[in-house]
Amino acid sequence: MESKKIDYLAYLGWVLLFAVLFFRGCNTETQTAEKIKVVTKEIKGSIVTKEKVINVPIVRTVKDTAGTGFYVNQIDKLFEENNKMQLEFQQMDSLQQIQAYNKAIQINAFKQTFDDNYINAQVSGEVAGEVKQMRLDYTIKPQELKVDAPKPKNNLYLGVNVANTIQLNKPLFSAGLGLQNKKGNILNFSFDTEKRIGIGYYKKLF
Repeated sequence: MESKKIDYLAYLGWVLLFAVLFFRGCNTETQTAEKIKVVTKEIKGSIVTKEKVINVPIVRTVKDTAGTGFYVNQIDKLFEENNKMQLEFQQMDSLQQIQAYNKAIQINAFKQTFDDNYINAQVSGEVAGEVKQMRLDYTIKPQELKVDAPKPKNNLYLGVNVANTIQLNKPLFSAGLGLQNKKGNILNFSFDTEKRIGIGYYKKLF
């Protein structure tokens, strides 16, 4: 009886040791927030106008409430240039007026590239007095982002195991429960067909 009592105490000591090691792994005070780097994929695409581009004549100077847009910086100047060209047109002879008219309706292709740290975009199209067609070719550049790593959590596993001798003449079956803490360490309890119980501890290495 004394021998069995000593065995039980030894077994209980191992259980307590594993429990202490396991729950130390669960200590939330040692958990620190981690950032992981994620690189987004490069995305390329094109958009072509399938319908007629809407052209709206500007009959007066339009002010942008933001104070920094295209209208504030350019429209007044364009109106001045148009007024000047109209006066010059009135002073031309008939041949010069025909040449100026042909130039005004001439089909021109335009292309402009916009590039920054996030996107490379090329706008192109045709214009003849009004915009006829537009096309946008763009590349969204890869970006390196820092995001919070997935928060660790506890997991419970149920499993079975089959063992045997080299001669394959004594199969042994066991079932067990495994509790994984937030650090990835596992505390395992098992019971086999020989009516033995077991406890194990697995520490995550990498």
